[in-house]
Formats: sequence, structure tokens, C-alpha cells
Amino acid sequence: MSATPNLNVPNCVTAARIALVPVMLYLAWSGRTATFTIVLVIALLGDILDGYLARTLNQKTSLGAQLDSWGDLLTSLVYAPAAAWLRPDALSEIAPFVFVAVVAYLAPIVFGFFKFRRLTSYHTRLTTVAAYFVGFAVVCFFAGWSNWPFRAACLLLVISQVEEVLISALLPIWTANVRDYGMALALRRETAIGLITRGDSGEEERSGPYRSPTHRERGKFKLP
Repeated sequence: MSATPNLNVPNCVTAARIALVPVMLYLAWSGRTATFTIVLVIALLGDILDGYLARTLNQKTSLGAQLDSWGDLLTSLVYAPAAAWLRPDALSEIAPFVFVAVVAYLAPIVFGFFKFRRLTSYHTRLTTVAAYFVGFAVVCFFAGWSNWPFRAACLLLVISQVEEVLISALLPIWTANVRDYGMALALRRETAIGLITRGDSGEEERSGPYRSPTHRERGKFKLP
């Protein structure tokens, strides 16, 4: 089967989402709360759309998986300064929850980067659900509706990120699209019993029940 080209529709959507990051920073810095919130909603919907298109059009690529992770990270990094510029009083009320959310979000990224020397791209089911909740909660915050959804979303975020840390600790080598801890455990077992074969491209390609991913990238082991 020929490789999916990197220049495809879902990757373009993800790239556009990344391009919105400086736009959101500018809008927040200039105090345009309503416009910022609208652009934020567009960026969050783009996060849903690129994954849907990748699956529907069968245009899953390694670049897409990594771009998606970078898009999530960069968009999340906008939240803190935007909140400080647009809603400083409301931010002070939920400061402890913001601190917990930041630590929880960064912990698996830092741990995975130090272990594999690259950004992890697991896209676990739990993280996906948590991202939807956090996105909804952030929109509620900037729209001035309520701070309580963000407090509730923090708990789910912490649980999902703990799972990602455990996955990084379990996996011997970097791999994308690990949907949950059980899948990581199965991959480790495959590695332990030598069920890794070298593909035609020279990359380490695993055999077994998880050969085909369910998100942005064909499942492959790659040495860090």
C-alpha cells in the first residue's frame, strides 16, 4: 500500500489550527474577549475535525499525529496568558485548579520527552474525552458563563494525564496512537517476546493485534 501523502486535508486543518495560536494571543492581548472566544471555538472544533477527516478519508500520517499533538500543546499554552489578560479576577478565583491543570498537562509531556526525546502522540481515549471537557470548560470561562465546568474538568484531566505517564513508563520505545494503558501493556509484552519484525522501509514495525491505529497514524514502533 502506498504511503499517505503528508499534504492532505486533515493535516491542512491541523496546520490552520496551529496558525490560529498567534491570532488568539493577539486578540487576548488587545482585550477582544468576544472575538477571542469565537476564534477559540473555531480552533477547538478544528481539533475535532482533523481527526474525523483523517479517519474518514483514510489519510492518517505520522506527521499528522505529531502536528495534532503540537496543535493541542500550543493551543493549551494560550489559555493562561489569555485568562490573565481577559479575565484576571475570575482567574484568581480558580488559581489552584489552574495550577493543578498545568502541572497535570505538562507532566506526561515532559516525562515522555525526556524518555523518548520527542513529543508523545498517544491520543488515548481518556485524554480525548478530557480534552472535550476541558475545551467546553475553557469556552465557558472566557465567555463568562461559569467557572465550575473548569473545576470539574480538572479532575478528569488529572486522571487522563496520569494514564499517559504510566504509558510512557511502560513502553520501551516511542510509539504513536496508544489508545489506553491496556494497549501499552500488550505492546510491551509483544516486545518482550520478540514479536517485532523489520518492515521494508527499515523502520521497526510491530506485528500483532494493534497493527492498525484508530487515529492519525499507522501504528509503528520507531526508535527514539
